[in-house]
Amino acid sequence: QLNAEQADWRDDTDDDELEDQELEAHYMYMAQLQEVSPDVADSGPIFDDEPLQKNDDDNDLANERELLASLIKKLKCEIDESKNR
Repeated sequence: QLNAEQADWRDDTDDDELEDQELEAHYMYMAQLQEVSPDVADSGPIFDDEPLQKNDDDNDLANERELLASLIKKLKCEIDESKNR
């Protein structure tokens, strides 16, 4: 027969085991949600796409800036040449 202290300890232990089981079930569920299907072409998580897209956009803008600067320089040279004729 259990005394009151032992009964309280058993109740606390049972609660901890139940919480551990619930936590383990939650983690297993979350792991299943994050699994990537093998037939998906892009195996990276969706949340990684945005930073990569921003990086691509930044590179595109930098290239466009360089191209525009080059065109402006070329046009200035052509204007100067036409003035000197």
